[in-house]
Formats: sequence, C-alpha cells, structure tokens
Amino acid sequence: MILLNIGCGGNCIAQAPWINIDSLPIEDIGRQEIYKDKTPNYLQVDSSREGFPFDDSSVDGVVALHFLEHLDCHEALRLVRGVYGCLRPGGIFRIGVPDPRRFHELTVSGNTDWGEPTAYLNNPVPPVPSRRFMEYALFFNEHKQLLTKDALFCLLWLGGFREYSEVLFKHSQISEMVMLDTREIFTLFVEAIK
Repeated sequence: MILLNIGCGGNCIAQAPWINIDSLPIEDIGRQEIYKDKTPNYLQVDSSREGFPFDDSSVDGVVALHFLEHLDCHEALRLVRGVYGCLRPGGIFRIGVPDPRRFHELTVSGNTDWGEPTAYLNNPVPPVPSRRFMEYALFFNEHKQLLTKDALFCLLWLGGFREYSEVLFKHSQISEMVMLDTREIFTLFVEAIK
C-alpha cells in the first residue's frame, strides 16, 4: 500500500505506508524532533507545479488536509488532476479544508469554541484575538481561496473524479487515512474515489 500526505507541513507520519510531500525543505517545516534524521519518507516536491513523482495508477490513497486553500484555483486543479493520475482505480483522495459554512454557523450561534488550544487562539502569529479567529483561519495570509463543498465537487469533477462525497471526521474507506484528521469543528472533509 502507498499513501501520500501532500502539503504535509509539520504533520508528517514517519512510518510506511506513508510518503510525506511538501515544497519546503524538511528542516524548515517545524517539529525538529521528527526530522533530526531526515525522515526517509519525505519528498520535497511542489506537487501543485511539478506533479507527482509516481507512476500512473500506483498510489492507494492521497490525503490533502488544510492544503488546497493555500493554492489558487489553477494550481488546485493541476494538483487534483495529478492526484487522479497517480491513484489506482478505486483509490481514495481525502481532502480537508476550512469550511466557511461551519465558521458562519459557529459565529452566528455565538460559539467561541473553535476546537483550537486557547493559547493558539489568543497568541497566533501574527496575534489575533479569538473573536477574530474566523478571519484568521479563513483569510490567513497564505490562503488563496475559500473552498466550499460545491467548489470542491466542481474541482474534483474537472480533475476527473466522478464519485465523491462529504465524509465525517475520522471516517474513511481506508482507515489509515484518518490518522491525519485534525480541526474537527471547522473542517470540511471530502473523499473522492477514482
């Protein structure tokens, strides 16, 4: 089995069957305790521009959590098409993005529990008061787009996928893929099947 964790940042899984992919040098993405010995399953690749260094139909699953919003719509489409190409028939593409619908629901209801540690809410970089967490999370300066369920479905369709649906936190057809799930309260999870 081969599972890809694209746009992994500091959220790497160090053991097989995972391969972690990001465009940053491994030394620059944090959590140094994991990277002291240069995790052997890390590839430095800009998958939104360079594609994937995998043969067609050779990968069982791909996870992109809190990554697609960092790409513009053209980069995201290029990435989705690359994922489609490298997945084997029946392979799963799991996506998680900040969900504007959930942010709206939580804000209107007066809920201030975003599921993030209080220290993070009160002292992110740059500092943002917790009442503005929606602005920080959705319009973070590295985010290039807001992705809704409908927008993701259009992106997946254009990328070649014909079977996709919203899924629950920690639920997947490939159980190992949920190891990376975070931010349950405000994340939209979608899985597509090749």
